[in-house]
Amino acid sequence: MSQILSPTNLGLIFGISASIATFYGLPGDNWLRVYILGGSIILIIACVLSTIATKICLQSAWENLCQLRHLGIQRIYPTGDDDRIGTQIENARKIRMMYISGNIFLKRRKKEFLKAITEQKALIRVLVAAPKSNFVSDIEEIESSYRLGQISPEITNTEALLKEYMIEAVSNRNATEIGSIEYGYYTTHLRSSLILCDENKGWITLNLPPKRSAQSVTLELSAIEEGLLKDCIDHFDKCWQIAEKWGRTHVIQKETLELSNDNTSIIDSEIKTTMLPDGRTYQLGLNRKGKLLERWKVTPDSNSVWTEWQDFLMPPE
Repeated sequence: MSQILSPTNLGLIFGISASIATFYGLPGDNWLRVYILGGSIILIIACVLSTIATKICLQSAWENLCQLRHLGIQRIYPTGDDDRIGTQIENARKIRMMYISGNIFLKRRKKEFLKAITEQKALIRVLVAAPKSNFVSDIEEIESSYRLGQISPEITNTEALLKEYMIEAVSNRNATEIGSIEYGYYTTHLRSSLILCDENKGWITLNLPPKRSAQSVTLELSAIEEGLLKDCIDHFDKCWQIAEKWGRTHVIQKETLELSNDNTSIIDSEIKTTMLPDGRTYQLGLNRKGKLLERWKVTPDSNSVWTEWQDFLMPPE
């Protein structure tokens, strides 16, 4: 019924009705008959052309939908992150992540990553750009002049964040066994940002600086034979193998973190905070064994992560 009453069909019905009524209702030499009949014919032609154009558009849209389905593209997001990503992360047993720095994403999804490590015992592999490389310098320059010198500290932050998450996972008394985190660096051309959960779900962000990753188009991928998700997994695994071959991958050792966590049980009331000359926050603390320890923010940004607690030597320059 809705198709019959579509604007195009209504136009056709009106045009034909007006033509018939005019033709039989007015004398042959009446000027009004000529104008109404001519207008009705024009309306009919317009409706026919509209119908043809609509069918062509629908055909094109259907072909595009078939292609998207064939590639395993389930959704398209105009910008970055989506809540579905968090759900997939916290339930995944293996997570592959490739970003330029990944700093913002890791902070936003901390709860989900911790849940994956402690509850799913997930293996998490993170590939980021090598800090202080020509590649990173080029990205900084492309994005904006104010970004010069900012991405490398963010990448260093990412490494610190991953260690921080492992420390929290180790400290979780409800987790008798936890997963593991590995990270590595790539040094070649700009890569799309990837979040791949197990072998059945993934997101690829089309990095096109000067736009930031969080502002770029993201495709949600599902597993399908010879689909785009398989290509993304193969791409990540190959990049990881190359980084591993050149000694650019690292494992965050749980045993080292357990020892570190035991030796640096800080008494909150004994923490003293001050500022370093460059604006970074600095802290001195006393652990339960009476040992003096120190830590500081990686950058002057108040949202920056802390370094690990370590034996007090001398405040950093």
